[in-house]
Amino acid sequence: MRVTAEERDRRKDHVLAVATKMFEVGGLDLVTQNQVANQANVAHGCIQNYFGTINGLRAAAVRHASETKNGAVLVQAACHPDYGKLLTDYDRHLAIQHLKG
Repeated sequence: MRVTAEERDRRKDHVLAVATKMFEVGGLDLVTQNQVANQANVAHGCIQNYFGTINGLRAAAVRHASETKNGAVLVQAACHPDYGKLLTDYDRHLAIQHLKG
């Protein structure tokens, strides 16, 4: 069965909301992709398709936290030693996804 773009976006938003909440509670470095996939009730590969790497997921969660004014995640991000790399990895993943069409 083929997934519609609307369903894909809804699922991605759900994963992102779950991940952001998990990072808020558990910390950016302590939560794994598998934990997020299990909590969001999606396949691990689904997260890889949406965000690339765990750093891509972290970066997307930080951006989501910025949009929703989630201070706990933003403080963790600001203190994260690889903050710049997190955002760069996610931007690279988005560019590749865009090129794939």
